[in-house]
Amino acid sequence: MKIPNPRLASLNCALLTLITAVFLAVSSTCGTLYASDTYNTVIHKDDDYPYKNSDINVRCPYSFYYRECTSFVAWRMNRDAGTTSEPYFFTNTMGGGRWSNAHNWAANADFLKFDVNQTPAKGAIAHWYDHESGVGHVAYVDSYNSANNTIVIHEYNYPRGHTFARNELRKGEH
Repeated sequence: MKIPNPRLASLNCALLTLITAVFLAVSSTCGTLYASDTYNTVIHKDDDYPYKNSDINVRCPYSFYYRECTSFVAWRMNRDAGTTSEPYFFTNTMGGGRWSNAHNWAANADFLKFDVNQTPAKGAIAHWYDHESGVGHVAYVDSYNSANNTIVIHEYNYPRGHTFARNELRKGEH
């Protein structure tokens, strides 16, 4: 089912790209890349997040709250890095900072001197900053098709609260 995506129209969009398990890149904005997108929302049966039934008021092993977008993305980053048990590659306090809610992710990545780009890729972390709420959102890029400019993302806590979704973003007419 296609539904309009008002979130992307109103958010300043940044892209953190996990190129390998130890290399992360960030952009400060991706503006027109995602303008006038539509969202195809499907609940995906292959949700691999091991904490899908955990209490949302408790912190996960990476020090984010369970079933928030940040905890899910931290899980995927650690899975990709091969660190599904301690010591973890990615945590809320990685590099001495505090990643906290998604609002802080681009600044923390920049502080840790990760490269800046706007190139979507499998394993990338898409980052949106909502100036009104100040919270933001992150999602895991599962795939990117440059031929038709579609990006498949996996995410938690959007569009439904504290659940997994697989979404496809398509570049549309401006």
